[in-house]
Amino acid sequence: MQTQLALLEKIQQIDIEIGRIEKEQERYPKEKGRLDTEMTQLRGEVDALNGAYEEILNQKAQLDNDLANWSEKISRHEERLKGISNDKQLKAVTKEKNTATKKKLELGKEIAKIDKLVEAKEAELAIIKGKLEEKLEEYEALDRELNEKDTEWKRFLDEKRSEREGCAGKIKPDVLRRYDQIKNKRHGIGMVLASDGTCQGCHMSIPPQLYIQLIQGSSDELIVCPHCHRILRHNREG
Repeated sequence: MQTQLALLEKIQQIDIEIGRIEKEQERYPKEKGRLDTEMTQLRGEVDALNGAYEEILNQKAQLDNDLANWSEKISRHEERLKGISNDKQLKAVTKEKNTATKKKLELGKEIAKIDKLVEAKEAELAIIKGKLEEKLEEYEALDRELNEKDTEWKRFLDEKRSEREGCAGKIKPDVLRRYDQIKNKRHGIGMVLASDGTCQGCHMSIPPQLYIQLIQGSSDELIVCPHCHRILRHNREG
């Protein structure tokens, strides 16, 4: 059984190394998914801001057009005033000119407010587009990193799986099957060290008689922790 335990220990180490790489592989799709979600949200914000920006520009264009019309009216009134000698007509045209001038001033104030809104939306758009560009660069960098690691991962996993098969071929099928069952239920760890009467997997005390059997290596059967049910091994050098 000691030889079987030694082989299981080697397989456990191989499984841990394989699990580490597989976990790292899983990280990339998750990270890319997160970035996809964030970019989709940012694109939605850009679309919404663009819509608001266009609406403000349309308002500004209308105000600019109205301002040009009132300016033209003022110019016409000024031309008319030059040729008027009648006091009544003078007062009427002057009143119209003053009304146009007042309206022009009001439009000028509205346009100034609109100009500030345009500047604010442009600044907001620049910030959001900058964030979107950063996320895109992060996504592309992640993609390049993933492509670079794929070959390395494949080589490593092929090597480790081949090494595992070699060890597994020397282990009794029922022993290997038991280990695999426990490993799959216990987050990839099927075998743990027992030290000072304690299971190092769950940190619970092992019954003294069971611990003595483990230390002596006298059992022909696998010894498992009665609490977490992982296979126990004892470090004889410790």
